[in-house]
Amino acid sequence: MMANMKTEFSAEERSVIVEKTGVNAAYLYQCLSGRKDMKPADAVRVEREAGIVGLRLALRRRDGGEIWPELAEQLTRQVGSGETSAAT
Repeated sequence: MMANMKTEFSAEERSVIVEKTGVNAAYLYQCLSGRKDMKPADAVRVEREAGIVGLRLALRRRDGGEIWPELAEQLTRQVGSGETSAAT
């Protein structure tokens, strides 16, 4: 898991994600907290529908950086250069 990407989502932020994507609120919380890992295809769909770049990495905390190394590297570069909007 990347230390630089957004890993904490408020209840309000989670509610917006649920509304936009239709994912179950409890399941979303479990994935964001690292208790479960969302299927890669579902994580990509949720990220796209929610409009939050890098969300898929938060939904697969254990191995997201291994599945999508190019995204992990891109977010690390952006955070390092001060472009944090893509990681939040």
